[in-house]
Amino acid sequence: MKKRIFFVILSILLIVILLYKFLPKNNYKDIGITGALVFKKEINNNNYFIIVNHFNQNTDDILTVKIKVDDENTWNLIETNNFYTISYSNQKSKEFILQQIEIANKNFQEMYGNKFINYKKEQD
Repeated sequence: MKKRIFFVILSILLIVILLYKFLPKNNYKDIGITGALVFKKEINNNNYFIIVNHFNQNTDDILTVKIKVDDENTWNLIETNNFYTISYSNQKSKEFILQQIEIANKNFQEMYGNKFINYKKEQD
């Protein structure tokens, strides 16, 4: 009886270890949703990127981030010098990946548009 219980526990433990080892792992760290100004688009080695300015989540500073767009059709629809609400993730490779994008509402553009545009001019 003790041998049988031991083998059942050992089998369950082995199954859990194997599942953990072989099931796909989520390599993404969610960054969140933010309003952003897309000011540049790039293609490098058949990889599509947008470069955006957005507010730092902890301060009122503006950050510039390069985000990979996995879908070429999505990349084609994104227009430079437009405001978007974006969600992106960070891979273990430290590359940012676009998860979702939509046109920002007019209130966001009216409230923050000048700040983003002035920041872009200062960087040029």
